Amino acid sequence: MLRFFTLILSSIFLAVIFYTITAIVVSGSLTPQIFAYTYSTSLNHSLHRFERGADGYVVGSSIALRNVDAEILSSGLDQEFQVLAGLGMKPLETLKLLTEINLKNKTIIIPLCIAEINKLSVSPRLEWNSLRFKNFTDFLKDREINEIPVSQIGHVQFNSFGNAFFPSCERGMNMPFEDHGAVLEAFKIDSSDYMNYFEELKKVQKRQKLELHLVLTPYSTNYGHIDGSCEIPMMKQMFNACDNDSLILHDFSYDELEFEKFIDFVHMSDIGAREFTRNFARHFANHRRANEAHKKQLY
Repeated sequence: MLRFFTLILSSIFLAVIFYTITAIVVSGSLTPQIFAYTYSTSLNHSLHRFERGADGYVVGSSIALRNVDAEILSSGLDQEFQVLAGLGMKPLETLKLLTEINLKNKTIIIPLCIAEINKLSVSPRLEWNSLRFKNFTDFLKDREINEIPVSQIGHVQFNSFGNAFFPSCERGMNMPFEDHGAVLEAFKIDSSDYMNYFEELKKVQKRQKLELHLVLTPYSTNYGHIDGSCEIPMMKQMFNACDNDSLILHDFSYDELEFEKFIDFVHMSDIGAREFTRNFARHFANHRRANEAHKKQLY
């Protein structure tokens, strides 16, 4: 019996050693990530850096990674912010992520670009499994994404706050316009899509006692264009109708004309992200002061 258990333990030990060596060799990292929480490689990398001790989080798609500088936000609001995001995340997937990691009593900033507005009704496909070990394919994807330099689309070279910025095109960003230019075509505004999204937002906010801030981010028609039939005023009206003390809209959806601040239609360079975040942090701080003053008047 003792020999049997010894054999079992030895087999497990050898399997762990083999798995670890495979992970290091295939992923190309001396400290490979073992767990694959989702099937999104970029989101898994972001989750691997996730710490619950921050005061607030910038959560969402590549817009969160590229456009909102968590370090500047932390400094401007005197709170620690971290970014938690994955490339290609849909709005409802962001809400599912918040539910899965179960953050409570936190400030959550969800940046949305104009191109994501017509994806509000897309059903979430975020499959969550906190106990799934990575396989060979997962480690291969890790190697591929880790080798993408900061000057190319798709990189996730994170800084300590969880951002993964792009340099401007003037400073070496490899962004062929013909491959990554963007056009926002006409889309039909359906009030039920908005209301469903906001109902889900409010459920998450109430259940987890979150302070939720939705931020409509700038865009640049230097790198694409908006179809004239897009009903952006209607879109803003729908958002504004859902504002309350714990679910707040910040509208920064303007057209930025300076080339160096964007690398495509909706993604900012590091230069644009820093300036935008400084402006947003000032706006956010003023909003909080005004809100606190209003509450004092009520009492």
